[in-house]
Amino acid sequence: MAEKLKAGTHVEPELFSEASIYFSDIVSFTTLASESSPMQVVTMLNDLYLMFDTILSKFNVYKVHFCNITQKRNNSVDEVSNKKPRFE
Repeated sequence: MAEKLKAGTHVEPELFSEASIYFSDIVSFTTLASESSPMQVVTMLNDLYLMFDTILSKFNVYKVHFCNITQKRNNSVDEVSNKKPRFE
């Protein structure tokens, strides 16, 4: 499927009776990244995901990548009660 998509070929949807979804997070990534050089971060992520790829290559899996950057915001009770939520 991936090769067809890369080639720009139309891919028919498939139906699977079962599926597993795995979400992962790197604990303390922000701290690690802030204390490392950009190249160290790239190397760490590359090594980590190459290890995942090696393990996953032994199984019939389809891997989907996405990045979720979370921003934490604090609002006072008055702001929350008097204003509609604002999304940026």
